Amino acid sequence: GPRTANFAQAFLRRIYNFAIREEWTERNPAQFPMLYKMRPRERVLSESEVRLLWRQLDLASTGAGPGMSEPTAIALQLCLSTLQRAGEVSGLHTDELDWTTRSWLIPAQRCKNRRAHHVPLSQISQLLILRALSRLTATPALQDLAAPLPAAIAAYRGYLFPAADGLGPSDRRVVSRAMNRFCAKLGINDATPHDLRRTGASMMASERCNVRGDVISRLLNHTPLGPPVTQIYNRYDYAPEKRAALEAWSQTILMIAADTPRM
Repeated sequence: GPRTANFAQAFLRRIYNFAIREEWTERNPAQFPMLYKMRPRERVLSESEVRLLWRQLDLASTGAGPGMSEPTAIALQLCLSTLQRAGEVSGLHTDELDWTTRSWLIPAQRCKNRRAHHVPLSQISQLLILRALSRLTATPALQDLAAPLPAAIAAYRGYLFPAADGLGPSDRRVVSRAMNRFCAKLGINDATPHDLRRTGASMMASERCNVRGDVISRLLNHTPLGPPVTQIYNRYDYAPEKRAALEAWSQTILMIAADTPRM
């Protein structure tokens, strides 16, 4: 498709630019305008779509609903509750979790912009992760976050969503395809895991949560706002603001799922 063609052209262009620098060739045959003009997606799920999707994912993640495996349902719920990319969620390793600070630390090599990312875990996100770990360790699901972690869960080292062959994490495309099939059954049209990220960011900025744009930008691990000099010297990671924003967003998800009127 057009997107793949553009990526292939960009890849070839970089190869030939390298060859020119090394004086292996004198021209770059891929140095021409982008083949296809790409339009950014603008899909944002409505509250009714979020309500339907979350309810059905919650059923599937506990094995009570058909149409999707439990790990995939949990992964999609984490995409919505943390606002992180499907690839980052699919590749989550227990070494990235810090239960002392209730945080998820995504290493730079796993981030799109190659910048390490700190994601405070809301109560919902913690319970979802524990739900996945309880499946992997065959232990009862932990409901009280104040309780000590079961020994089997504390000792587990590995991917939260391992691939079927046990070699590495699950492919993010598994999540994307599963959501496509699941949403088709639910009557939710043209929705992808990345749209969950856009939906959460949009609703977080609305009157429901009233989160500042710079905090949302940092939650999404986008380039910080402001001039380059400010970005260099401002090393504050906004952890308290990000945690408050994600807790507010998680509670909003529950209110939407429960069809609770706005205050």
